[in-house]
Amino acid sequence: GSWAPVSQKCLGYSQVSALIDAYTEPANFARLPNAPSAKLGFGAWLTVRSPVGGVLKAINEERLDKIRNLPSFISEYIAFPSIGSTIVQSRDALTVYGALNLASNNEEQFEAEYKEAQLLIDAGLFEVEC
Repeated sequence: GSWAPVSQKCLGYSQVSALIDAYTEPANFARLPNAPSAKLGFGAWLTVRSPVGGVLKAINEERLDKIRNLPSFISEYIAFPSIGSTIVQSRDALTVYGALNLASNNEEQFEAEYKEAQLLIDAGLFEVEC
């Protein structure tokens, strides 16, 4: 899952790493708690969405780079539509264009950067012609 890096940073493991350990490192798997017991950080999986629909003219690289340069940025999965293709306004899980992973050991830093990233996404990562 594209969310696994957030879990790994915040909990020290993820469902993906636990599954791998179950088959390749049974002793490591046996040491995992039954439920998350220690919080190592703060994180979120942010959806990449479009506030409007229309014909895609450009990707706003400046806004995207601002997110990528946040200290809490870990990784991304973005299925960029082709320039000239029609995109729809994001309304649900089926109309998002990917995800960005943020995590930090510092809660205040994470909260501030999470809000900043959300504002940049809401301002629009896609430039469209309606």
